[in-house]
Amino acid sequence: MKSDQPRPPQIRLSIMILQLLLIFAGLYGILTFNSPIVFVISAIVMAGATLLLMNTLSFYLHSRHKRNLKMNR
Repeated sequence: MKSDQPRPPQIRLSIMILQLLLIFAGLYGILTFNSPIVFVISAIVMAGATLLLMNTLSFYLHSRHKRNLKMNR
């Protein structure tokens, strides 16, 4: 079971940097290689990394979860 404790800022920052690197690596792969399979794989990686980054920055929380987090604090 996951803990509701927030992650330390150092871990959040390192995760955010890694996700940004994944997004830029996917963009580099799309721009460098003119292969359809590389385009598809890079687009999937970029979409997943973007969703994870939004979740890390708390942009991707449902209103019910936000309310529960506020009540628990």
